[in-house]
Amino acid sequence: SFQDLETKFVNKEIHPQDLKIAVVKYLDQLLQPVRKHFEENMEAKKLLETVKSYQVTR
Repeated sequence: SFQDLETKFVNKEIHPQDLKIAVVKYLDQLLQPVRKHFEENMEAKKLLETVKSYQVTR
């Protein structure tokens, strides 16, 4: 559970770099279906390119 993870991290039972690597791997797994959708769906791919072309002005 998150509380177990937090407790182990606070008690220095888990190294910060190990936690970072694990979180990156997990986020990558979560985002993979989204990446696949934008790679394989032509309409989504076009929409992504349109959004990327926008410029933010402040």
